[in-house]
Amino acid sequence: MDLYFAGTLNDECRDYMEKVGANKLFSYINDRTQIEDLIERKKRGTYKGKLLVDSGAFSAFTKGKQVNLDEYIAWINKVSPWVDYFIALDIIPGEGVDNVAVAEGGYKNYVYMLQNVNCPEKIWPVHHASDPDEYLYRILSTEIQPGVLVPYICLGGLVGTNASILPFLQSMEHKISKSCNPDVKVHALGVTSIPTLSSVSFTSCDSAAWIFSASTGNIMTPWGSLLVSDKATADPQHILNLPEHRRKIYEEYISSMGFNLESLMTRYQDRMNINIKYLMDTFSSMTHKKVRFRKKVSEGAIKQVEPQECVVPAVPLQVTIEKPVRPAVNIQTECVVETVDKDSI
Repeated sequence: MDLYFAGTLNDECRDYMEKVGANKLFSYINDRTQIEDLIERKKRGTYKGKLLVDSGAFSAFTKGKQVNLDEYIAWINKVSPWVDYFIALDIIPGEGVDNVAVAEGGYKNYVYMLQNVNCPEKIWPVHHASDPDEYLYRILSTEIQPGVLVPYICLGGLVGTNASILPFLQSMEHKISKSCNPDVKVHALGVTSIPTLSSVSFTSCDSAAWIFSASTGNIMTPWGSLLVSDKATADPQHILNLPEHRRKIYEEYISSMGFNLESLMTRYQDRMNINIKYLMDTFSSMTHKKVRFRKKVSEGAIKQVEPQECVVPAVPLQVTIEKPVRPAVNIQTECVVETVDKDSI
């Protein structure tokens, strides 16, 4: 599974990502300078990872602003040769918001982008957990050019809904498999739970956990988060305060990753970099496995869906539709990371 690292970078992390070939997710609104820097590295052939750009609409929404879709499109057309993918401008779902209006507005924006970008195959539409299924099938049925169905979609609106993430994702996997576009690639926005994603056959996801973990003095390990910062040595969960046998296991793990405890204690950059390596190693070796759930949890989560024909007319690129919808939108970039009980080691 492809993992895209979300969030801004310091110079050391950018150099480390270049070295290991990490994929990067940047915000059109917040990270333009860093996008341009990465593009220059891709032009030189030094950065081998993929570059995914979202609209930055959630940030704009939190600041009471809006993303200008025409400007976003113009910028896409300028940089498209060096950016691998772009996330379409979707409408923010939320409490008290008409879910049909959200889905309809997001779909119109996507169609408008298809008609005006020079790389329609690189635009990822978004289907939210709250969107009616009708709009999932409309997206899957859309032709980006005659005879070519949408190649990649995002599933969004998942952050903060831990209890229902897996049933929703499995339901989407089932419905997509029965649709007219069963081979479409799927990206889970803001989901990096390893047990969850190993239970569905999706193509990619994104994570900001590597930043959050490092900034709070922790590193990510196969046994969960580990507190290592020298500013928190009084904490009982700090590595220095663990029983000797557990501390030794962690120290051996840190060494095997090419880092040392002293630098991880004092440098957040090194904590970020070991988190990058941990996530890359984990997701590159992830295998898909089916998980059986208790009937009480899963009953009704995946309804039987008959195969769906492509009944929604393809969108001719030359047709002019009404101006794009510009309400506030939401691109989820947070993540949910499940951990293993440390007492098991």
